[in-house]
Amino acid sequence: MTVQENARQHHNLTTPDATSEERKKATYTPEEARHIIGVGRNLIYKMVKMGELRAVRAGARVLIPKSALDEFLSRGH
Repeated sequence: MTVQENARQHHNLTTPDATSEERKKATYTPEEARHIIGVGRNLIYKMVKMGELRAVRAGARVLIPKSALDEFLSRGH
């Protein structure tokens, strides 16, 4: 199963518990992003590493732009 298929399956089986405030931000931590798309902590980092989900680094922090989440979800995930 590919990372995309795994994320899609997991997303379809779970209800994200992201708050409306989390959905209004310009960038998200991996923890916030995983709640929005409904995947686990390890999978969100794997998706970033494999290029499935675009992310930027700010020093040691990993941030995921809202546009990257929108792109990911619009691809049918």
